[in-house]
Amino acid sequence: MVKSKIVPSIIVSFAILSSVLVGCKSNVRETVSKSSEKNITIEWETNRTDVAGTTLKKLADDYHKLHTNITIKIEAEKDSDGVLKTKAAGGELPDLSYVIGTMKKTDYPKYYEDLSDLGYNKDNLYCYNAGLQDGRLYCLSLSINYMGVFYNKQSFKKAGITSTPKTIDDFYTDCEKLKAVGITPFASNFKDGWPLAPYADTHLLAQAQTGDDNFENSFETKNPFDDPNGLLYGFKFMRSMKEKGYLEKDLMSTSWDNSKKDMAQGKTAMTYIGTWFTPQLLDNGARKEDIGMFPFPGTKAIIMSGNGGMCIAKTSKHKKETKEFLKWLYKDNKVQNAMKISTPIKGEKSHIVGVNELLSAGLPILEEKSANDKIIRIWQESGINLQQALQDYMQSSNPEKVIDDINDRFAAVRSSIK
Repeated sequence: MVKSKIVPSIIVSFAILSSVLVGCKSNVRETVSKSSEKNITIEWETNRTDVAGTTLKKLADDYHKLHTNITIKIEAEKDSDGVLKTKAAGGELPDLSYVIGTMKKTDYPKYYEDLSDLGYNKDNLYCYNAGLQDGRLYCLSLSINYMGVFYNKQSFKKAGITSTPKTIDDFYTDCEKLKAVGITPFASNFKDGWPLAPYADTHLLAQAQTGDDNFENSFETKNPFDDPNGLLYGFKFMRSMKEKGYLEKDLMSTSWDNSKKDMAQGKTAMTYIGTWFTPQLLDNGARKEDIGMFPFPGTKAIIMSGNGGMCIAKTSKHKKETKEFLKWLYKDNKVQNAMKISTPIKGEKSHIVGVNELLSAGLPILEEKSANDKIIRIWQESGINLQQALQDYMQSSNPEKVIDDINDRFAAVRSSIK
């Protein structure tokens, strides 16, 4: 699976040149000419352990058939970010990999190759600016995600719900109907922690609620919970859902794997998450016609973000060959189709189930902006873990203290950083 991001979010990714899609005349073809007859191996690191040995391996094999002197070695790790940190420290990053999520953008030139010659710009690629540093491009979007509420249409039907909620009051009314027929209204995956990210460290609900795509950088002048429609809104929402009994019965026994199955089977009705979740529902037995999406009730916008994050290592001995492999991967959306994710190339229609229903709501689509280096430093030096803070807030007998403590810690660090 792919996580949204780590505090604060830096969602950046990878992409490739396709002459048709980007309007270039470089005539990229299936048979990329060999740059060398020497046998080489390109190392490709991914966190997609679910498809590494199947659809990604097929891509690697197909490329080898076209370029018999090039072998693609796929290395799959669930904790790809942690593995890459260790490799980066030792100067041993793989040729092709996800960008390290917690890395400052100012450090991109130290570790990654300049990809500016691939032909992409803000007019043909979503989330293009996320990979820019000093006017050069180091990371390209692998895919894009739209945030919304997934729902099981059969669950709604069983509860007598005939339309998706537009306001938060309507949402609570529907939750009560679902609860009355024995369906868990909303999945939190409280125990695993990271699924709480949209309400916490990724700030995605806060951005949608405020309609501010640059919400993260507002912390240069204010504390995390100063805005009642920002992070505080998401924290209060999740505590309210717990108090009303609309989440899982035992929060400490929640399981991500079980949650996916329960949603696919209609035992759980809804959750707020990115569109990367769709293939996982389908893989767990959900029918396409039973999966729907709608904007979080009452929000001002739908947040779109880049997802993944693959770059070429500056230390790679095969930069030219790796760039050619990247170009091939993106031609006809090969890698996106293999991963069952949305293409980041503008003008392409999404085939991900639920997306068209979500976008039909007509809300503005905001492209998420990354936090600047000062904000990143404040979060890191403060040591604040917003996911843990949300867990504490939901269970604390004194939730206001949780909020006050975080604001105080953040303010203290911010005042010490120039």
